[in-house]
Amino acid sequence: MATTVLKDKIPPSNAEAEAATLGALLLDPEALSTVIHYIRPEDFYRTSNQRVYEGILNLFERNEAIDLITLTGELKNSGLLEACGGAAYISRLTSAVPTSANIKYYARIVQECSIRRRLSRIASEIVSNAHEESLNVRFIIEEAERRIFEITDQQYSGSFQAAKDIVAKTIEAIEKLYHNKDSYIGVPSGFPDLDELTSGFQNSEFIVIGSRPSWVK
Repeated sequence: MATTVLKDKIPPSNAEAEAATLGALLLDPEALSTVIHYIRPEDFYRTSNQRVYEGILNLFERNEAIDLITLTGELKNSGLLEACGGAAYISRLTSAVPTSANIKYYARIVQECSIRRRLSRIASEIVSNAHEESLNVRFIIEEAERRIFEITDQQYSGSFQAAKDIVAKTIEAIEKLYHNKDSYIGVPSGFPDLDELTSGFQNSEFIVIGSRPSWVK
């Protein structure tokens, strides 16, 4: 059974950072590309802010303009506008921050508070499980490890790239391959047979050579 530990503690959150993050996105929608890979709706503590961010993501996914008017319309059409505080709250978000220049800083604060809340919940579960004599100790440890690593695994890594940029880079790579049929596009490994398969070592690639046991790797 699960019991709540430190139930009198207020969950970590930063209302100002949440409002500043959303306000910055309304001021400069292109700033979304700098935070979309590590900020999720559930990272916002305030439910209304979760819904606002979801609305922004919905507009982005449909490749529609993101501003005060379109976001208000999106939330209204989904029946969530009043639950978010109405058009007045959306309007106040744009005045929460003068510029989008520091959006990464604001978003990191939001993310860190979210991680702290999750760690707090996990800690409560660990304490509860530790007092449950019917549970095997190894299970308790493995479950604690799984939940902790789950946080790391779910943090978005890498950076966002627009589809047009990916397509352009892909076409460039194909053209490079076409015009350099007799040479490797990467760094030669010194093993011709391997280079024939990989075309040399490529940026950001990690190559593992494997075979069955006792097959002399």
